[in-house]
Amino acid sequence: MTSRLPLILSLYRGGVTLLEPVALGLLAWRWRKGKEDGARIGERRGLASRPRPRDRLAWLHGASVGETLALLPLVERLTRRGVKVLVTSGTRTSADLLARRLPPGSLHQFFPLDVPRYLRRFLDHWRPDLAVFVESELWPNLIAAASARDVRLALVSARMTQASADRWARWPASARAVMGAFDLVLPQDAATEARLAKLGASPGPRLNLKRVGEPLPAEPAELARLRAAIGDRKVVLAASTHPGEEPLIAEADAAPTPSERNPRKGSPPSGSSILTTSAPQSAIMPPPAGPAAQMASSTIFTPSSAPDMGSPHRQRGMTSFANNSIERLTVA
Repeated sequence: MTSRLPLILSLYRGGVTLLEPVALGLLAWRWRKGKEDGARIGERRGLASRPRPRDRLAWLHGASVGETLALLPLVERLTRRGVKVLVTSGTRTSADLLARRLPPGSLHQFFPLDVPRYLRRFLDHWRPDLAVFVESELWPNLIAAASARDVRLALVSARMTQASADRWARWPASARAVMGAFDLVLPQDAATEARLAKLGASPGPRLNLKRVGEPLPAEPAELARLRAAIGDRKVVLAASTHPGEEPLIAEADAAPTPSERNPRKGSPPSGSSILTTSAPQSAIMPPPAGPAAQMASSTIFTPSSAPDMGSPHRQRGMTSFANNSIERLTVA
C-alpha cells in the first residue's frame, strides 16, 4: 500500500481516531455483557500481556472459533519449522479453545480494535515479519499500518460475499489500495476469486482451510457409543446456533418429508429417522471436543457435495502450497 492513502481511507482513519472514546465505551459494554475478558481487555487496545519471542514471528489471525481452528494446521507447520507464531482472535470462546490447542512455540492474544493508536501499540510490541488473515478479515487501518512497516501480508481461505464486494466497489481506489497490499491471496471459491480480482487483488489458487483440517479429538469409547446409538439414522448437526434457533430446527426436523409420509394415510412414520444435535455458539466445550465435534469435522469440513472446492485430496495439496508460500513469505 502506498504511503499516501486514498481519500476514503484517510477519512476512515481520521474518523476512527476521533471516535476512540467510543471504542473504550464499546469495550466496557462488551465486558459488562461477558463478551470480553476483563483480565485481558487491554489486549483489545493493543496492550500486550506477553513478551515478544526473540525469533522471527508470524502473526495469524482468525475472527472466532471456526477461523482459528482452520488456522491450526498452519500454526503447527510453522512451529515445527522453528517459526514463532502469534495467533489473534476476537472472542472469548476462541481464546479458551486456543489455550488448549495451540502447540509449543505459539501464543494467543486478543485482536486489537482497528483504532490507529491501538494498532501502533500492537505493531510496536510484536513487530511481526508476516501477517496471515483468514476469510473476510479486512481491517483498513490495520492493513495500512502493517503494510507501511513492510510486513508481508497474506489473505488465505478468502471469502467475500456479493454484498461486501458491492460495498467495496463504491470506493474503487480504496479497494485497490487494501486488496493490493496483500502479497498472497488464496480464495475459497470461484465467486470470491472473481470479486477480489475485480477489486484489485491478485488471487492465487483456491483454498478452503476448513475442509482440510485433521479430525477434532474425541473419546474413542464415547464416539463408538454414539455411533451405535445413531445406527442408520441420518444426522443433522446444527452448529454455532444462536438463542431461539434450536426450536426452529427441532420443528423443521419433526416435520416429515413427503417421501417419509405413509403413502396411504399421509401420516408421519412412527419412528424418527433423523437425529439432530445442537451446538450453541456460546457453548464452551472442554477437551476432548467430543463425538459431535468429530462428526462435524467429517461432515461439515469435508463435504463431498461442496461446489467449486475440489476433492479433499486436492485441498490438502493446496494446503501444502499455502504452507510453502507462507513459509517463503516468512523468510523473505
